[in-house]
Order: sequence, then structure tokens, then C-alpha cells
Amino acid sequence: MDATLEKSGIYSFSADYSYLSARQDQGAWLPFMPANRLLLHGKYFLPLNNSEQHSAFISFGAQVVGAQNHVAANEKATPGYWLLQGGAGFTFRKVRFLLTGRNLLNTYYYDHLSRLKLYGLRDKGRDLVLNFGWQF
Repeated sequence: MDATLEKSGIYSFSADYSYLSARQDQGAWLPFMPANRLLLHGKYFLPLNNSEQHSAFISFGAQVVGAQNHVAANEKATPGYWLLQGGAGFTFRKVRFLLTGRNLLNTYYYDHLSRLKLYGLRDKGRDLVLNFGWQF
């Protein structure tokens, strides 16, 4: 590996957008259309002296979901929301540790395609996961 990369680290960034708009022949909206969604994700690989034996990274991301007002006759419209996520990971030899979090601000929201929204049940709140693995 190049010595300059080890001192500066490596960045990774991605952005994804999904959009769907469709009507039936009679002009009514199709049922169960997902809301417009923007996913942003970034990762920074920390510079380490001995990259053959271990590696580390931090990651961050956001999920921005628009309101879905184009609904079929028996559907319920849902407001927009955004979720913040982040994580960090470290690998030493063959042992890997990961800590990730989703919906870090504990936003109350309904996913438009959730069947539970009809009963007033919101999607999950803050979600933290600690992962430990051994690679063999």
C-alpha cells in the first residue's frame, strides 16, 4: 500500500435516489407505491500503520423520505421523515468489532408500505447494534 494513503486515509461516499409515479388507466394512483427516497452514505477508512493486520473505519449516513400523498382509494397518506445513522468498525487480525446505529435521533415515523401504520403503530425507534465476529 502507498505510504501517502496510509497517512491520509480513504473516503467513500454514495448517494441513491428512488422515485416512482404511476397511475391506473382510469387515472387513479396505483396502490402501495413507495415514497420518494434519498439515501446518503459516507465512510472514512482510518489510516493505520500496519494495514495488513488491522483496519478501522467510521461511517455516517442519512435517509430522507418524502411525504407520500399519491395514494389509492383505501390508503392512508404518510408524512415525510429523515433518519440519521452512523457506525464504526475495527478489525484486528481475524477479529472484527462493529458498532452501528440507525435512527439515532429517535424520530417517530411511519413507513408508507408498513401495514402497521393502519393501527397507529410507528416504525422502530433508535436501533444500536454491537457485532463481534471472527473470520476464519
